[in-house]
Amino acid sequence: MKARNTLTLLFVFFSILMQGCKKEWLEIRSSKGLVIPSTLVDAEAILNRTSIMNASRASPLGDIAAGDFVVPPSYWSSLVPWQANAYLWRDEVFIDDVGLENWGNFYQQIYYANLALDILSKNDKTTDTNKFNNIRGRALFFRSWAYFQLAQVYCMSYSEQNKSKRGLPLREGTDLDVKLDRSTLEQTYMLVKKDLEEAVSLLDKSSENIYQPNKKSALMMLARVNLIMQDYKEALVHSDEAIKIDGTLLDYNKLNLSLAYPFKENNTEVIFYASMSYAQIISDTRIDVNAELLKTYEDNDLRKKGFFNLKNGIYNFKGSYIGSGVYFAGLAKDELYLIRSESYLRTGDADKSLADLNHLLINRYSDFQPIKDLPNAELLKRILLERRKELLLRCIAWSDLKRLNLDKETARTITRSVEGSTYILEPNSERYAMPIPKAVVDLGKYE
Repeated sequence: MKARNTLTLLFVFFSILMQGCKKEWLEIRSSKGLVIPSTLVDAEAILNRTSIMNASRASPLGDIAAGDFVVPPSYWSSLVPWQANAYLWRDEVFIDDVGLENWGNFYQQIYYANLALDILSKNDKTTDTNKFNNIRGRALFFRSWAYFQLAQVYCMSYSEQNKSKRGLPLREGTDLDVKLDRSTLEQTYMLVKKDLEEAVSLLDKSSENIYQPNKKSALMMLARVNLIMQDYKEALVHSDEAIKIDGTLLDYNKLNLSLAYPFKENNTEVIFYASMSYAQIISDTRIDVNAELLKTYEDNDLRKKGFFNLKNGIYNFKGSYIGSGVYFAGLAKDELYLIRSESYLRTGDADKSLADLNHLLINRYSDFQPIKDLPNAELLKRILLERRKELLLRCIAWSDLKRLNLDKETARTITRSVEGSTYILEPNSERYAMPIPKAVVDLGKYE
């Protein structure tokens, strides 16, 4: 009953928060009829709310904008405005505040994480040190996860030149009276890294299920964050540690790839479960994968059969690691090998880089012939191509575009044609940082 009252309180709170109202919340908070969460059990129950912390929470905005698919002309007129605006990289995305969940969902996760941390600060860790540490580690992971996802959409890519640019409003507590200013990009990333580094030190190597982050999840997130920050030495260290815990890959040669959805939700590659919220524009029955990208899947590339389905003249995507039309947006071991391979190469060990790439691809191709003797520049191109092919529609493509645009050798211009008009997104355009919803800007008085 106590856990139920806790979750009821939180549900009411966020119904109010999303409307930007505080007075009613203060009245509700003082109600004697509701139990205020205060114990380790309460903190754990908050983080176990998978509908908030895991399922259908990742934003599709980046994948909508990234250029890996096209909208069939017959669907264009029926699109929700915010999705059409993101597809064409317009200066305004959210019209009449529709689509605010692409911002609010993450701050809801952040509040839940902060609430769990606040509860822990009022409890004695010595009563059950391991439980205390794991709950704290999970809360820190979820907070860093949410801030990182927000930064990928609403901020420019991290670089020495960009780190003083605008980051996110950072809330590290539960006091709603604290006015939040926008941080710098560097401050945003430093908080993400600090939370993850502590999470690594606290979490067990395994967890009860894929909805609960563990040490491997935190290590992989640190590897991903450092890759985005171009700190390849650290990305190598953390990806290597995660793989050493468990680096087992799926062998696509042993799967029935002709199934409507060939990949199970809890397959051996999944480290942490998160899923993308629904967007009509990229639903699995409407999406038409970019023809140029499709050509990169060779005939003996098993992903060609496992990821795509030709229907009504368009190539739908069926390769989600959730085993349905819901898109996987969590953490998986295939990405780990790609991070480690790229990091090995960028830190001077081409042999180990190639070994990691071959290890992944032997599980993705039939009759695979290991790649040999590629010059470093060509090896990098192949690694980056395999990232694009392997991690399609996982909330990664937009981040990769942004970081790779920082180097003219890997920069890419995206072009789209809609109803006779051509739209172009140049590398490093300010439009790579999508506009924060106007309702949020007005409420926070942000520039």
